[in-house]
Amino acid sequence: MRISVFGLGYVGAVTSACLSKIGHKIVGVDIDESKVDAINQGKSPLKEQGLEDLIYGQVNSGSLYATCDSVEAVNKSEVSIICVGTPSSNKGKVIIKYLEKVCGEIAEAINKLKKEKYTLIIRSTCPPDVHEKLKSLIEKKLNNKLNNKINYICHPEFLREGTSLKDFFNPSVIVFGLDNDYGKDMCQKLYPKIDSPKIFCGISTASII
Repeated sequence: MRISVFGLGYVGAVTSACLSKIGHKIVGVDIDESKVDAINQGKSPLKEQGLEDLIYGQVNSGSLYATCDSVEAVNKSEVSIICVGTPSSNKGKVIIKYLEKVCGEIAEAINKLKKEKYTLIIRSTCPPDVHEKLKSLIEKKLNNKLNNKINYICHPEFLREGTSLKDFFNPSVIVFGLDNDYGKDMCQKLYPKIDSPKIFCGISTASII
């Protein structure tokens, strides 16, 4: 599949490189030009065992590149995976302004560019109520046509720093939270070469997991 990955921090950089290795065409997206430049030079934007060699190989094969242009990324993909940070405030609440910004940009691009149904996968960690806020925001951007235009999926990550590549390619379980069967078909296509149990459940359940 043609996939855009938003956020090239720890989860996003690993997800981009590994999905590319599986066989997908990946465009990574970040507002930080230094991260985008690093990827395009075949370098890792962070320290993780084996990641730079993997990125180097995938960039040189033509299956991975990065950009700061979110519209370009949506235009060149059929699926977007959001991996932006959701840090905690000093009171323990989840800060979702980065998540909201990216979802808004993607929704606007979909509204302008896409006629076919698009798949939006949230990999950023957040509690269940945040997904309702994001869906409401997207619904407004799409002129109340969210269900007609987007498959909205929650896909939690379980990557450990230091062993993230091993965790990605050999997960004990893969979890998807979604509302419809077409979204399930897209999820099945995401990991064609990884034979691990897949759990399909509601969005809130996936978020809690």
